[in-house]
Amino acid sequence: MSSFESLVRSATVGLGARPLDREALPPRIARTLSHPADGDALPRGGAGRDAALALDAAAAYALVHRVGIESAATTAVTLPSSSRQPVPDRLSSLLSTLMADAGQHSLLCAVLRFVRDRGMAVAPRQAAALLGGHIRRGYDELVLGVMDERAAAALADHPKWGVYARRAALCGGPFDRDAWDDGDCLGRLFCYRRLRAQDPRLSREFLTPETLRKQAADRRAEFVWAIGTGLSPADEPLLEKALEDSKENVRKAATVMLCRLDGSALVRQAEDAVRRHVTVERGPMRQTRIACTPLEPGEIDARYRLDASLGVPRQFEPTAGRLMKAMICVPTGRWKGLIGITASEMLQAQAAYDGEPMDLEWTLGRAAWNWHDAALAAELFARDPTNVEMVALMEERRREEIILDALESGDTPRISDMARHMPEAWTPRLSLAVARTIARHAPTGRSQTASAHQARAFHNLSGLLAALPTACAPEAVPEALAALDSIAVEGQSAHRLDAAVKGLALRASFLTIVDQETT
Repeated sequence: MSSFESLVRSATVGLGARPLDREALPPRIARTLSHPADGDALPRGGAGRDAALALDAAAAYALVHRVGIESAATTAVTLPSSSRQPVPDRLSSLLSTLMADAGQHSLLCAVLRFVRDRGMAVAPRQAAALLGGHIRRGYDELVLGVMDERAAAALADHPKWGVYARRAALCGGPFDRDAWDDGDCLGRLFCYRRLRAQDPRLSREFLTPETLRKQAADRRAEFVWAIGTGLSPADEPLLEKALEDSKENVRKAATVMLCRLDGSALVRQAEDAVRRHVTVERGPMRQTRIACTPLEPGEIDARYRLDASLGVPRQFEPTAGRLMKAMICVPTGRWKGLIGITASEMLQAQAAYDGEPMDLEWTLGRAAWNWHDAALAAELFARDPTNVEMVALMEERRREEIILDALESGDTPRISDMARHMPEAWTPRLSLAVARTIARHAPTGRSQTASAHQARAFHNLSGLLAALPTACAPEAVPEALAALDSIAVEGQSAHRLDAAVKGLALRASFLTIVDQETT
């Protein structure tokens, strides 16, 4: 009897040398060949007929094999009811569109935050797609936050996503003590972050020094950084205990948190050190002078790891660096009571360290960041407009005026530096100014020199271009879209522009859906 292997051999060596016997085919194959699709019996004899027979026999083998494959065993799964509203169909369709376009990741995250914050949940199939294509460090918590009990149950036994599905219970809905106790370390971290934002007091009942010690070594520092949300004096005992942790990154995180905690033992020690080592003198013409003397090792408890936690420029280490770190820990509003002048007045004074000139601008800039001092940040920026990171600390109206001035000036390198410190959500005025600036600097190709210059300028604006679809004010989206849609560029710039135009169009669709669903 001819087998499939015999058919392969006949086709390989040639049907003339090894003819295929129709009558010797297996019964199921012969029966298949006796009922061709066109209803006619297969012709017999001749080289062409033998070739046709071989091809049809191969097809018959494939058909019989396919029909004979057994269906995989399936088990019916009864999914629990959901405690959240499902995502509306149109919004679900938009999510699928965003998931399919890698260039729209920021907008996808914005829509997922909307879904999570509105207490909605995606369907299990869409949850699986999100896990498969968009789970990554830094975003996994957001993805899990849009999964409900149904998605978690549907994916619970998945070999790869099952562990994420079990964490979903800790990322959305009301706090579940059983889920906290039974969850893994990463799931508890997600839960703790959410709890810190919702109820810092309750979060302290669950994260004690003992429970922190039991968490995975590579995650403990993340628990400590999470304490920064809702930080208060009630957190000091846990942070002081974390200073004894075996991991350097945990001790560093605890030190930074204590630096930001007004009234902590670390801040009090820093204030005492500053009171001893920083003095104010009046020079000729009543000019203010600040005299700084070296801070000795041990004047601030070594447990606080200031050397590892607060970096200072290399030229100040290790002598002046100790004093500078102590000064960063002093609340900026407390300088008047400590040495008799304010932090702003310190900027105007002549400072010396151990008799040598000393510039306090860098130190006070770090202190402004540490204590979120908007007024001091504005003065530092006024003294040095290249210090653009101070813009992020300023009062919203002042910050916007500075950014608008930069956009109007057309200084694209400076705009690029400032873009990193812009707010996440822009006002209509700022949104349109950004769109028009981008359109104004689009490469036109009028001449090779002009084109190269515009290409560099346009490249400098790529950060703003990427942020525009998500940060643009809702009421400014149509006009911003029209501004970008009116320009044409080539090469890599065209790719970035197309992504921004598409993102704005999708953002417009999202806003329409939200408006219709909420009215």
